[in-house]
Amino acid sequence: AFDAWGKGSGEIQISDENRKVQNTSSAVPVYTAGKYPIELTKNKKRYKIAFADILPKEEDRKSVSTLAIVFHADVELHFDNLEFIGKDLMDIWKTKE
Repeated sequence: AFDAWGKGSGEIQISDENRKVQNTSSAVPVYTAGKYPIELTKNKKRYKIAFADILPKEEDRKSVSTLAIVFHADVELHFDNLEFIGKDLMDIWKTKE
C-alpha cells in the first residue's frame, strides 16, 4: 500500500527473471509476470494492491524478483507512506545461495 499523487499514468509491474520473456518493443529483456495500471490524480490517493490481485496463482507469487512502477510518457509522481501488508513477510527477503 502507498499514497501517491501527481499527473500521468503507469503500471505496477511484477517481474520474474525465471520467465525470460523478451519484450519485442525493447532491446532490454523484460520478465513481466503481471501488471496493475495506475492513474495519478492531483489529490493524494491511497493505493492498496495485493500480489494475489496481480498474480492469482500462488506458485507465480513465489518467484517474484522485482517490483517496479513503470510510467507512460511524461509523469509527475509524489510518493509517500509505503507499507508492506500481509502475513510474515520475512521469507521474501531471503537471498539466493
